[in-house]
Amino acid sequence: MNISDQSGELKMNKVVYHYNRFAELLKVDDGGKIIAEYKYDEGANLLESETAEKSIKYFYDKDNQVIREEGNKKIKIYS
Repeated sequence: MNISDQSGELKMNKVVYHYNRFAELLKVDDGGKIIAEYKYDEGANLLESETAEKSIKYFYDKDNQVIREEGNKKIKIYS
């Protein structure tokens, strides 16, 4: 395992985890192929996660609690 604090990367074998300055995971790179990507809002809420298999969007209430997930023709609602 190799950690590079300045670049925001965590390397494990050929897999590289890329983080932003807020320690939020942005993408996972497996030997040059991006296998996952993540997007966040300014409140650090995960807005979107995307892999080759699925893409999910997340929706939050005013208290930053997940209330809904949409992806791959499925909708999940939390109450």
